[in-house]
Amino acid sequence: MKKVLLLVLLCFAYATKAQKSTEDETIYATVDTSPIFPNGYEALYTFICENIKPPKDIPTDKRLNKVFVRFVVEKDGSVTYPEIIRGVSDECNKETIRVINLLPKWQAGGMMKYGIWKPLRVYITVPVAFFQNKTDCETSYSQSFKRN
Repeated sequence: MKKVLLLVLLCFAYATKAQKSTEDETIYATVDTSPIFPNGYEALYTFICENIKPPKDIPTDKRLNKVFVRFVVEKDGSVTYPEIIRGVSDECNKETIRVINLLPKWQAGGMMKYGIWKPLRVYITVPVAFFQNKTDCETSYSQSFKRN
């Protein structure tokens, strides 16, 4: 009887550990609190404008010059696994990945679970627009953040 009880307890402990490790690796698309770039999204786009090096062949049509990139904000706020969701060209896509890899740590996103805050791994998708120069980039993004 003791052997059976010991076996059941060992199986339970193993199952609990396996469940915890799977939960820790989940990447969430929706959480109670989304990750926040230091000083907000306006600062994020300022960072992008300051660091992006636009290639020579950029579409002039604003509807065609945006690369959509998705990445993971980890529990510690670091940015990992950038991937292009919708690209413009190989050059623009590579430049977008390069700039996303330069991002500083974010404030992690997460959920309240049983009254305790729990940071989680969260997907973020960001449009990165390409312009011929930094001024056009800043002007375009600043217009996005103006309130009517």
